[in-house]
Amino acid sequence: MGVWFFLLIIFSLFALLIKSSKARIFLFSNVIRPIGYRLYLFEFIGMFFHRLMLKNTKEERESKPLLYHKMGYLGSQDDAIEIIGLPFLTDNYCYIILYKVKYQDVEVTKAVAVDPADHELLTSFLDRSDINATLSTILTTHKHWDHAGGNIELKNKYPEAVIVGSTIDKVAACTKFVNDKDEFTIDGILNVRIVLTPCHTAGHIMFVVSKKSNPNQKDAIVFSGDHLFVGGCGALFEGNMKEMKNSMNKIKQEVDWDSRIFCGHEYSTRLLQVAQRVEPDNQEAKLKYNWAMRQRYNKLPTVPTTLRQEVTYNPFLREAIYTMM
Repeated sequence: MGVWFFLLIIFSLFALLIKSSKARIFLFSNVIRPIGYRLYLFEFIGMFFHRLMLKNTKEERESKPLLYHKMGYLGSQDDAIEIIGLPFLTDNYCYIILYKVKYQDVEVTKAVAVDPADHELLTSFLDRSDINATLSTILTTHKHWDHAGGNIELKNKYPEAVIVGSTIDKVAACTKFVNDKDEFTIDGILNVRIVLTPCHTAGHIMFVVSKKSNPNQKDAIVFSGDHLFVGGCGALFEGNMKEMKNSMNKIKQEVDWDSRIFCGHEYSTRLLQVAQRVEPDNQEAKLKYNWAMRQRYNKLPTVPTTLRQEVTYNPFLREAIYTMM
């Protein structure tokens, strides 16, 4: 770790001395940024900055009522498997699936949390008197601390909770490592299928969740983490454009086009601006951008989305972006 710190300082100072702006940008993109990223992956450094960001937003968050969004049901409302979106930091989403289980004729509420990096926020929600749920499972899409940063504390609070993550990414506090195409069930109620989507990280995964009693993929919900967003894709920290193209084609083949997709961040407005620059004549991109702007003005989420919607305006699914590279 000390070597990476030394290199970061040396190259940063060198960048300040360079007069050419093009050379400075090249040095930042190809040397300084990768070194900074390597440092971020160290638990000590990554968690330090993650906790600092949580601390900076905690006072404002606690001064207001707990904000969460009811985002529908898995199956019908009668199935009582509810999906909740919990915003945190500036644009992150943690998702919660609430379901009921009977133990000796006593019905209890349990929860699956997807990328709950703000452990205090999740605990506050689960402990609400109208929720009163026990955490059974954590689904972690990838290793970045704004997605996996709550795993350690949540494992201490809920020791029986299963923490699921990619074999490749080795997310914090993981107790169940999974690979591409793996499937497992949760309490005999939920079925989870793994789709490996490398590029943002080498071991990034998406979770396709359906009812075990009715595994109709059209009714399934998908948690895409930082791979697929409304109008775009995630940063290519551990991949390139060719790998992103392959990954997007894989999603189109393995995810039902009508399944609801829940993204890891609220990036829609900025990504749809890019989509319009890539395809200036795409009316669907303009309409979606205007809709997203209205949603955000009213403090409402722009998720979920579907592949059927995304292929009309998302340049990374339409492949328009690749012809420009």
